[in-house]
Amino acid sequence: MNERLIAFAEFYLEAAGQIDADGVGGNTYVPQPVLFTHISHDLTLTGTPTLATIDIQDDGTDAVAALSIATAALYPLPTPVVIASGSKLELDLNFAGGSTPKAAGKVVLWGKVNE
Repeated sequence: MNERLIAFAEFYLEAAGQIDADGVGGNTYVPQPVLFTHISHDLTLTGTPTLATIDIQDDGTDAVAALSIATAALYPLPTPVVIASGSKLELDLNFAGGSTPKAAGKVVLWGKVNE
């Protein structure tokens, strides 16, 4: 049995003037079980504020909540999460207050699958 780290979901998003932007990246379905271990992004945060967190929902329940995304990077998750085959994933973007936040870019979910 081999394991490898793969990009298993990509979300392209644009949000403006929303403090709590749910489902901003759309939905994606997981074709096979994945051990979700990392998240990366190249989001550009502008306006006020330029701080945000991301929630990843698995079938409507937070699998990852309030993950800080201050700078573009690859972040390991504090605790890896198993995502079942057929799960619907959704991305929520939460700004830290302010009245004119904006975000645009791509968020990628990374995980390990068995081969």
